[in-house]
Amino acid sequence: MLPKTIARMIVSVWAIWWTLFGLLSGLGEGLDGLGVFIHTLVPGGIFLLATAIVWRWETVGGALLVAIGLATIQYYPFASSWLGAVTLSLPPTLAGFIFLWDGWQSHRPNHPPRAMK
Repeated sequence: MLPKTIARMIVSVWAIWWTLFGLLSGLGEGLDGLGVFIHTLVPGGIFLLATAIVWRWETVGGALLVAIGLATIQYYPFASSWLGAVTLSLPPTLAGFIFLWDGWQSHRPNHPPRAMK
C-alpha cells in the first residue's frame, strides 16, 4: 500500500472518530441542539476540514496536520497523557509527516546527484 493511502486512512479514521466522539458526548451531556453542534464542531469539524484539505492539497495539508498535532498537545490537557497523545496528537502528526515526506520525495530527481569533477 502506498504511504499516502495509509496516511489518508489514518487521518480519516482520526477525524471521524473525534467528530463522532464530540457528537455523542454532546448528546450524552444533554446539551441543546446548538450545544451539540458546537461540541461536535470543535474539534471534530476542524479535524474533518483538515482532512478535506489534505486530500486536495497534500503538502499544505501535511503541514497543517503537523501543526494541529502539535497544537493539540498545547491546548488539550488530555493530549499530554500517553493515551491522549496516541489518540489525539499522534495520528495527525504522523499522517502529516508522511504527506510531507511523500511530497518531498516526489520532487526529487530519479537519479543520484553526479559527483563534481
